[in-house]
Amino acid sequence: MKTKLALAVCVLFGIYGIGCGEEEEKTTEDTKVAEDVTGGEEVAAETTTPAEVTEGETIEGETTTPEETVTPTKVTFKGTLIGFGTDLPVADASIELFDNETGNGTGVSVVSGANGEVEFPDMDSTKLLAFKTTKANHKDTYQFNYEPDATDETLWIVSNTVYQMALGLAGLVVDAGKGTVAGAIYYVNADGEEEPVGCATVTSDPAGDVRYMACEGGLPTTLDKQASTCPAHGRFLATNLPAGKSKVIAKVGETEIGSIEIFTYGDAIGISNIYVKGDANPTPADCK
Repeated sequence: MKTKLALAVCVLFGIYGIGCGEEEEKTTEDTKVAEDVTGGEEVAAETTTPAEVTEGETIEGETTTPEETVTPTKVTFKGTLIGFGTDLPVADASIELFDNETGNGTGVSVVSGANGEVEFPDMDSTKLLAFKTTKANHKDTYQFNYEPDATDETLWIVSNTVYQMALGLAGLVVDAGKGTVAGAIYYVNADGEEEPVGCATVTSDPAGDVRYMACEGGLPTTLDKQASTCPAHGRFLATNLPAGKSKVIAKVGETEIGSIEIFTYGDAIGISNIYVKGDANPTPADCK
Protein backbone atom coordinates (compact mmCIF):
# COMPACT_ATOMS: atom_id res chain seq x y z
CA MET A 1 0.00 0.00 0.00
CA LYS A 2 1.38 3.41 -0.90
CA THR A 3 0.73 6.74 0.37
CA LYS A 4 1.43 9.93 -1.79
CA LEU A 5 3.18 12.87 -0.04
CA ALA A 6 5.32 15.56 -1.59
CA LEU A 7 6.88 18.27 0.63
CA ALA A 8 9.94 20.43 -0.11
CA VAL A 9 11.36 22.80 2.49
CA CYS A 10 14.25 25.20 1.70
CA VAL A 11 16.20 26.90 4.55
CA LEU A 12 18.23 30.05 3.75
CA PHE A 13 21.40 31.15 5.52
CA GLY A 14 22.43 34.79 4.84
CA ILE A 15 26.10 35.70 4.95
CA TYR A 16 26.73 39.36 5.47
CA GLY A 17 30.14 41.07 5.09
CA ILE A 18 31.60 43.80 7.34
CA GLY A 19 33.22 46.82 5.62
CA CYS A 20 37.01 47.41 6.13
CA GLY A 21 38.87 50.71 6.81
CA GLU A 22 42.56 51.57 7.27
CA GLU A 23 42.23 50.34 10.87
CA GLU A 24 39.45 47.83 11.84
CA GLU A 25 38.61 46.02 15.03
CA LYS A 26 36.16 43.07 15.00
CA THR A 27 34.10 42.25 18.08
CA THR A 28 31.62 39.50 18.87
CA GLU A 29 28.82 42.09 18.56
CA ASP A 30 27.16 43.17 15.32
CA THR A 31 28.51 46.69 16.16
CA LYS A 32 31.82 48.17 14.86
CA VAL A 33 33.68 50.98 16.55
CA ALA A 34 36.25 52.71 14.34
CA GLU A 35 38.85 54.94 15.95
CA ASP A 36 39.63 58.34 14.33
CA VAL A 37 43.24 58.16 13.14
CA THR A 38 44.12 61.78 13.99
CA GLY A 39 42.17 62.54 17.15
CA GLY A 40 41.50 59.28 18.87
CA GLU A 41 37.79 60.17 19.08
CA GLU A 42 35.25 57.45 18.81
CA VAL A 43 32.99 57.45 15.80
CA ALA A 44 29.33 56.53 16.26
CA ALA A 45 28.77 52.79 16.12
CA GLU A 46 27.42 51.18 12.94
CA THR A 47 25.07 48.20 13.05
CA THR A 48 24.60 45.80 10.17
CA THR A 49 21.01 44.74 9.48
CA PRO A 50 20.19 41.53 7.58
CA ALA A 51 18.29 42.19 4.40
CA GLU A 52 14.82 40.70 4.12
CA VAL A 53 14.59 37.58 1.99
CA THR A 54 11.63 37.06 -0.26
CA GLU A 55 10.55 33.80 -1.86
CA GLY A 56 12.63 33.00 -4.92
CA GLU A 57 15.31 35.65 -4.17
CA THR A 58 18.91 34.52 -4.47
CA ILE A 59 21.40 35.21 -1.68
CA GLU A 60 24.89 33.76 -1.77
CA GLY A 61 23.79 31.29 -4.45
CA GLU A 62 20.79 29.88 -2.49
CA THR A 63 17.16 30.00 -3.65
CA THR A 64 13.91 29.38 -1.80
CA THR A 65 11.57 26.79 -3.27
CA PRO A 66 7.78 27.01 -2.91
CA GLU A 67 6.09 24.05 -1.20
CA GLU A 68 4.84 21.43 -3.63
CA THR A 69 1.21 20.39 -3.36
CA VAL A 70 -0.65 17.35 -4.65
CA THR A 71 -3.88 18.23 -6.42
CA PRO A 72 -6.57 15.58 -5.86
CA THR A 73 -8.25 14.12 -8.92
CA LYS A 74 -11.29 11.90 -9.24
CA VAL A 75 -10.60 8.19 -9.84
CA THR A 76 -12.64 4.98 -9.91
CA PHE A 77 -12.04 2.00 -7.63
CA LYS A 78 -12.86 -1.42 -9.12
CA GLY A 79 -12.73 -4.80 -7.42
CA THR A 80 -14.38 -8.18 -6.94
CA LEU A 81 -16.07 -9.46 -3.77
CA ILE A 82 -14.85 -12.97 -2.89
CA GLY A 83 -16.00 -15.37 -0.18
CA PHE A 84 -13.17 -15.93 2.31
CA GLY A 85 -12.37 -19.63 2.50
CA THR A 86 -14.29 -20.46 -0.70
CA ASP A 87 -12.56 -18.12 -3.19
CA LEU A 88 -15.86 -17.76 -5.08
CA PRO A 89 -17.45 -14.43 -6.16
CA VAL A 90 -20.30 -13.21 -3.96
CA ALA A 91 -23.25 -11.38 -5.55
CA ASP A 92 -25.90 -9.11 -3.99
CA ALA A 93 -23.85 -8.10 -0.96
CA SER A 94 -23.72 -4.55 0.39
CA ILE A 95 -20.35 -2.81 0.31
CA GLU A 96 -20.15 0.44 2.29
CA LEU A 97 -17.32 2.92 1.86
CA PHE A 98 -15.57 3.65 5.19
CA ASP A 99 -13.20 6.43 6.20
CA ASN A 100 -9.74 4.83 6.30
CA GLU A 101 -8.49 7.34 8.91
CA THR A 102 -11.38 7.31 11.39
CA GLY A 103 -12.92 3.87 10.84
CA ASN A 104 -16.38 5.42 10.45
CA GLY A 105 -18.92 4.70 7.75
CA THR A 106 -19.62 7.29 5.06
CA GLY A 107 -23.14 6.18 4.14
CA VAL A 108 -22.01 5.58 0.53
CA SER A 109 -22.63 1.98 -0.55
CA VAL A 110 -23.05 -0.23 -3.62
CA VAL A 111 -24.28 -3.78 -4.23
CA SER A 112 -21.94 -6.40 -5.70
CA GLY A 113 -22.80 -7.62 -9.20
CA ALA A 114 -23.62 -11.09 -10.45
CA ASN A 115 -19.92 -11.95 -10.59
CA GLY A 116 -19.01 -10.05 -7.44
CA GLU A 117 -18.15 -6.81 -9.29
CA VAL A 118 -17.70 -3.73 -7.11
CA GLU A 119 -17.18 -0.17 -8.38
CA PHE A 120 -16.85 3.16 -6.57
CA PRO A 121 -16.52 6.16 -8.93
CA ASP A 122 -15.42 9.70 -8.02
CA MET A 123 -12.92 8.71 -5.32
CA ASP A 124 -10.31 11.19 -4.10
CA SER A 125 -6.98 10.12 -5.60
CA THR A 126 -5.06 11.17 -2.45
CA LYS A 127 -7.00 9.13 0.13
CA LEU A 128 -6.81 5.41 0.88
CA LEU A 129 -10.13 3.54 1.05
CA ALA A 130 -11.76 1.18 3.54
CA PHE A 131 -14.87 -0.98 3.15
CA LYS A 132 -17.48 -2.87 5.16
CA THR A 133 -19.11 -5.85 3.43
CA THR A 134 -22.40 -7.29 4.68
CA LYS A 135 -24.86 -9.97 3.61
CA ALA A 136 -27.35 -12.28 5.31
CA ASN A 137 -25.68 -15.32 6.92
CA HIS A 138 -22.28 -13.61 6.80
CA LYS A 139 -20.12 -11.82 9.35
CA ASP A 140 -19.68 -8.09 8.90
CA THR A 141 -16.26 -7.92 7.26
CA TYR A 142 -14.00 -4.83 7.27
CA GLN A 143 -10.98 -4.07 5.07
CA PHE A 144 -8.59 -1.11 5.05
CA ASN A 145 -5.77 0.60 3.11
CA TYR A 146 -6.92 0.16 -0.49
CA GLU A 147 -5.54 2.39 -3.23
CA PRO A 148 -8.37 4.55 -4.63
CA ASP A 149 -7.40 4.00 -8.27
CA ALA A 150 -7.11 0.19 -8.06
CA THR A 151 -8.78 -1.57 -10.98
CA ASP A 152 -8.53 -5.26 -10.03
CA GLU A 153 -8.64 -5.52 -6.24
CA THR A 154 -10.14 -8.30 -4.13
CA LEU A 155 -12.64 -7.52 -1.39
CA TRP A 156 -13.60 -10.24 1.09
CA ILE A 157 -16.65 -11.39 3.00
CA VAL A 158 -16.73 -14.22 5.57
CA SER A 159 -19.74 -16.50 5.91
CA ASN A 160 -21.00 -17.52 9.34
CA THR A 161 -20.25 -21.14 8.42
CA VAL A 162 -16.58 -20.48 7.56
CA TYR A 163 -16.18 -18.25 10.63
CA GLN A 164 -17.52 -20.82 13.09
CA MET A 165 -15.59 -23.65 11.45
CA ALA A 166 -12.35 -21.65 11.63
CA LEU A 167 -12.81 -20.94 15.33
CA GLY A 168 -13.56 -24.57 16.05
CA LEU A 169 -10.47 -25.79 14.19
CA ALA A 170 -8.33 -23.25 16.06
CA GLY A 171 -9.81 -24.16 19.46
CA LEU A 172 -10.99 -20.59 20.02
CA VAL A 173 -14.04 -19.03 21.64
CA VAL A 174 -14.61 -15.33 20.90
CA ASP A 175 -16.03 -13.28 23.76
CA ALA A 176 -19.18 -11.24 23.11
CA GLY A 177 -18.38 -7.77 21.78
CA LYS A 178 -14.82 -8.71 20.77
CA GLY A 179 -13.42 -8.57 17.23
CA THR A 180 -11.16 -10.62 14.96
CA VAL A 181 -8.42 -9.74 12.48
CA ALA A 182 -7.22 -12.12 9.76
CA GLY A 183 -4.54 -11.62 7.15
CA ALA A 184 -1.15 -12.68 5.83
CA ILE A 185 2.43 -11.47 6.10
CA TYR A 186 4.04 -10.60 2.77
CA TYR A 187 7.42 -9.41 1.57
CA VAL A 188 7.19 -7.31 -1.60
CA ASN A 189 10.17 -8.08 -3.87
CA ALA A 190 11.90 -5.82 -6.39
CA ASP A 191 9.39 -6.85 -9.08
CA GLY A 192 6.46 -5.78 -6.89
CA GLU A 193 5.41 -9.38 -6.27
CA GLU A 194 4.08 -10.51 -2.88
CA GLU A 195 6.06 -13.34 -1.28
CA PRO A 196 4.61 -15.02 1.84
CA VAL A 197 6.77 -14.77 4.96
CA GLY A 198 7.10 -18.07 6.79
CA CYS A 199 7.99 -18.91 10.40
CA ALA A 200 6.86 -15.48 11.61
CA THR A 201 4.91 -14.96 14.82
CA VAL A 202 2.21 -12.38 15.53
CA THR A 203 1.24 -10.43 18.64
CA SER A 204 -1.38 -7.74 19.12
CA ASP A 205 -1.83 -4.61 21.21
CA PRO A 206 -4.23 -4.85 23.02
CA ALA A 207 -3.38 -8.51 23.55
CA GLY A 208 -5.63 -11.15 22.01
CA ASP A 209 -5.54 -14.80 21.00
CA VAL A 210 -3.40 -15.62 17.95
CA ARG A 211 -3.49 -18.64 15.68
CA TYR A 212 -1.93 -19.54 12.33
CA MET A 213 -3.43 -21.15 9.23
CA ALA A 214 -2.23 -24.66 8.54
CA CYS A 215 -0.01 -25.34 5.54
CA GLU A 216 -2.46 -28.04 4.49
CA GLY A 217 -5.93 -26.68 3.81
CA GLY A 218 -5.12 -23.07 4.73
CA LEU A 219 -7.54 -22.89 7.69
CA PRO A 220 -6.70 -21.96 11.31
CA THR A 221 -5.39 -24.67 13.58
CA THR A 222 -4.09 -25.05 17.12
CA LEU A 223 -0.67 -23.76 18.15
CA ASP A 224 0.68 -27.25 18.78
CA LYS A 225 0.13 -27.99 15.06
CA GLN A 226 1.17 -24.62 13.64
CA ALA A 227 3.20 -22.32 15.91
CA SER A 228 4.08 -19.71 13.26
CA THR A 229 3.12 -18.68 9.75
CA CYS A 230 3.29 -21.27 6.98
CA PRO A 231 5.87 -20.33 4.29
CA ALA A 232 3.36 -21.30 1.60
CA HIS A 233 0.88 -18.52 2.46
CA GLY A 234 1.92 -16.59 5.64
CA ARG A 235 -1.63 -16.39 7.07
CA PHE A 236 -2.61 -15.61 10.67
CA LEU A 237 -5.67 -14.96 12.84
CA ALA A 238 -5.88 -12.67 15.90
CA THR A 239 -9.11 -12.62 17.89
CA ASN A 240 -10.69 -11.47 21.16
CA LEU A 241 -9.59 -7.90 20.38
CA PRO A 242 -11.63 -5.09 21.96
CA ALA A 243 -13.56 -2.74 19.68
CA GLY A 244 -11.40 0.21 18.66
CA LYS A 245 -7.97 0.48 17.10
CA SER A 246 -5.57 -2.44 17.43
CA LYS A 247 -1.95 -2.91 16.40
CA VAL A 248 -0.90 -6.27 14.99
CA ILE A 249 2.86 -6.92 15.00
CA ALA A 250 4.86 -9.50 13.04
CA LYS A 251 8.24 -10.85 14.16
CA VAL A 252 10.84 -13.33 12.99
CA GLY A 253 12.57 -14.52 16.12
CA GLU A 254 12.86 -11.43 18.31
CA THR A 255 13.06 -9.00 15.38
CA GLU A 256 9.99 -6.98 14.44
CA ILE A 257 9.54 -7.09 10.66
CA GLY A 258 6.29 -5.18 10.23
CA SER A 259 2.98 -4.14 11.74
CA ILE A 260 -0.45 -2.76 10.93
CA GLU A 261 -2.94 -0.62 12.79
CA ILE A 262 -6.51 -1.64 12.11
CA PHE A 263 -9.92 -0.78 13.51
CA THR A 264 -11.68 -3.73 15.12
CA TYR A 265 -15.42 -4.06 15.60
CA GLY A 266 -17.39 -6.22 18.02
CA ASP A 267 -18.72 -9.51 16.62
CA ALA A 268 -17.09 -8.78 13.25
CA ILE A 269 -13.93 -9.63 11.35
CA GLY A 270 -11.34 -7.36 9.77
CA ILE A 271 -8.97 -8.43 7.02
CA SER A 272 -5.63 -6.72 6.50
CA ASN A 273 -2.17 -7.92 5.48
CA ILE A 274 1.19 -6.98 6.99
CA TYR A 275 3.72 -5.88 4.36
CA VAL A 276 7.42 -6.25 5.11
CA LYS A 277 10.15 -4.02 3.68
CA GLY A 278 13.83 -4.78 3.30
CA ASP A 279 16.46 -6.20 0.98
CA ALA A 280 15.21 -9.78 1.17
CA ASN A 281 12.36 -11.97 2.36
CA PRO A 282 12.98 -12.50 6.11
CA THR A 283 11.75 -16.10 6.06
CA PRO A 284 14.47 -18.16 7.83
CA ALA A 285 16.46 -20.48 5.59
CA ASP A 286 15.42 -23.55 7.63
CA CYS A 287 11.70 -22.65 7.70
CA LYS A 288 9.39 -25.51 6.71
